[in-house]
Amino acid sequence: MELLQFNDSGVCVGTSPFGTHASPDPDSTPFRWKLDDDGTVVDAFPGVEDEDIMEAYNASIVLDSIERLKKEKIKKVKEAAAGYIQELQWKVERALERDLLNGTSTVNEIYAIKEDIRQASNAVELLISQADSEEAVNQISHSRWWPAQ
Repeated sequence: MELLQFNDSGVCVGTSPFGTHASPDPDSTPFRWKLDDDGTVVDAFPGVEDEDIMEAYNASIVLDSIERLKKEKIKKVKEAAAGYIQELQWKVERALERDLLNGTSTVNEIYAIKEDIRQASNAVELLISQADSEEAVNQISHSRWWPAQ
């Protein structure tokens, strides 16, 4: 018996003896189905006729690809921001020591830089999340957004 086979995004990629779920409607194309958040097989294209499914399916694959690219790029931005913030830790320690010795509050300057990095990271992540094509995602460079250290 052929069962529906799903990719990591929960989109049906065809049928196979090694699939995981029976089709709710064996007479329809397998590409109609997806897994919802609780693992239930649901119609990914309600209201779309079987003969139009492949066009809708291919469009959904492109969107899925863009969403994966966005997630990867946002992860890299977060990692870069975390790295920059970690690199500032020695400056925080030095500033704390000097502030204790001299009665100053220079550590606040370092904390402000760290916050600027966080804000820049958030702004870049927002730009990435709003991008509507792979090209738009790829054009966003986070390095020009980081504050001078």
